[in-house]
Amino acid sequence: MFYTVTIRFGLSRFDGEPIPDDEAEAAQLYGLIVLTKLLGGGEEGNRVGSCIGPSGLMIEACCVLTADAEEVDNNCFEKLDTLASELAELLDQRSVQLKVQKCEGELRYVRPRAASAKQKDHLRNLLTLLKLSSLS
Repeated sequence: MFYTVTIRFGLSRFDGEPIPDDEAEAAQLYGLIVLTKLLGGGEEGNRVGSCIGPSGLMIEACCVLTADAEEVDNNCFEKLDTLASELAELLDQRSVQLKVQKCEGELRYVRPRAASAKQKDHLRNLLTLLKLSSLS
């Protein structure tokens, strides 16, 4: 068992005004730094989302921060809640979504195995072929 933590926020203010790129990037970086300190790492991705704003349905760009962890205790959950609240305040959001999901399965961090020079050459050649095939 492990946990997946997800924080989602829109890249428009509650009134529909787009958040300036530098503010959005600062918020994303701050979120990643806090996730890294709390959970050992994280990732960011941009998507399109929707919400109900003051004038009705809003379709907007949004940011999704995610991290996986073997454990999320009450202290960590409180810090994640604080992070979400800070992001909402910083970006003038009505709310920021925080989800801590318990997942069945196994979380592994796989290290590279020692490979022979021949195996490394084979892998490099395979990567080159994949790059070339994606260009055509």
